[in-house]
Amino acid sequence: MRHAMCNTLLRASVNCAAEVFSNEDPQSEAELRCAVQEYLAEHPYAMDTPEGIAEWWLQHRERRIEFGLLTRVLDDLVEAGVLEKVCGGSETMYRSKR
Repeated sequence: MRHAMCNTLLRASVNCAAEVFSNEDPQSEAELRCAVQEYLAEHPYAMDTPEGIAEWWLQHRERRIEFGLLTRVLDDLVEAGVLEKVCGGSETMYRSKR
């Protein structure tokens, strides 16, 4: 089930094969936010590091993901109450807030 904002962003998308999800592009941030939320809607018990999220949750994206942008989106989702941050040892993981 897609969020209304996600559908709008998908309709507005163009061929992105050589593009990057950029820190300077507000649409990139919104697209990543939607992608994370969609993944969690399909996999409600998923939990991973930012590196794992980029590699596994968002692997179908045709655009490279700037790591700083992804971590900012994840932290914003934590502040919004969508995700929770789980710290264990030297790794920080994110999962759906339960």
